[in-house]
Amino acid sequence: MIKKLLLFVFTLLQVAIFQSKTAGDFKSVFFCDTLAPVNVQITNITQTSVSISWTLDPNTSDYILRIRPVGSAAWLASPIQSGSSGSYTFSVLLPCTLYEVQVAKVCLSIGTWTAPLSFTTLSNGSCSLSLNEVQKNQSFVIYPNPATENIFVRGISVEENYIIYSNSGQIIKSGKTTQSFINIKDLEKGIYFIKINNVKAKFIKK
Repeated sequence: MIKKLLLFVFTLLQVAIFQSKTAGDFKSVFFCDTLAPVNVQITNITQTSVSISWTLDPNTSDYILRIRPVGSAAWLASPIQSGSSGSYTFSVLLPCTLYEVQVAKVCLSIGTWTAPLSFTTLSNGSCSLSLNEVQKNQSFVIYPNPATENIFVRGISVEENYIIYSNSGQIIKSGKTTQSFINIKDLEKGIYFIKINNVKAKFIKK
């Protein structure tokens, strides 16, 4: 009789210990949703790093982030973030580069990514300190910068040949400045260079 009673008590203790250790896991599995995280913020932007924060979901313990230069096809993913910090810092970024970042919950699988948030890392002195800054002795000015649909060119004649290059040096578009503006609506988001009269200027398509 005593043996049976001790065995019963021992079994109850084992069940209690198991429940205390796995309650959080069961909660994450059964109540974790795949909705995108909210209140994503970008802070502490430097030449080579950026910090991302978001509001924690009490039913979600794991998150993942991804980042890439705007216009690039490849994403760089963070390790899965567990715990209650609600923030992560990407480092080893390129100076003076336009990036976009997203965050998602991790339940049984990766959930919905947040809408991309964009930011530009700071200059290291080898790139323009301002998006509107142009090269020394440049004979024309590009505006607005960044731009979404059209860039206007000031300081050239009515018709000049132009070439638009990607940030990697690939020719993306060329033509003549038959009007006071150049349509860039068809370009992907990213950093570009336009060459007119053998002089280049940088602009950003957002």
